[in-house]
Amino acid sequence: MPPLNMKHRLNVLGFVLLLGSLTIGGCAEPPNPVESPTAKLTNSATRKLQLGDLKGALKDYDQAIAQNPKDADTFVNRGIAQAELGQHQAAIADYTKALSLKPELHLAYYNRANVQVQMKAYGGAIADYTKAIELKPDYAYAYANRSSAQLKAGNSKEAVSDLQKAADIFSTQNDQKNLARVQRLLTNLNAAPSTAAQK
Repeated sequence: MPPLNMKHRLNVLGFVLLLGSLTIGGCAEPPNPVESPTAKLTNSATRKLQLGDLKGALKDYDQAIAQNPKDADTFVNRGIAQAELGQHQAAIADYTKALSLKPELHLAYYNRANVQVQMKAYGGAIADYTKAIELKPDYAYAYANRSSAQLKAGNSKEAVSDLQKAADIFSTQNDQKNLARVQRLLTNLNAAPSTAAQK
């Protein structure tokens, strides 16, 4: 494939962060009346996060962490609230803390990578997406988002390869909506005008 115009490539894949951040757990049902006070706070915070009450969620996560500072999942979810509030360094710190407590937590790597993309720290983002993929090899979202980071870092060949891998996984998982999105992106990349000597 001929080299692509960098500006066009970035416009094509600029929105590939398919899910943004992912929460751990969540509450579709009312809290159990016999659950612990920490669980009540965490469930309340997750509901608030899902409803867009970021400051309320952050307050509840802070209290839950004060009561149980060893819960990696709560750090991940607080990191999401921090990231949504634009507090990128605090989000990175929460994801890093979660990983110190639970190193196999692929969502902490994934969400930390998403924040690094927002901070234009593409090398770190690529490394974290790669780790998330190592921990969960069928994680199509991580491939798709790593593709975006690769492209922004000037690695067009790797970006196309990651996007194709995401398409393959979405197809295997019968996720038609995301498969269609990724296929459109691949089509746009392949149809992009070329220029000489692009990285």
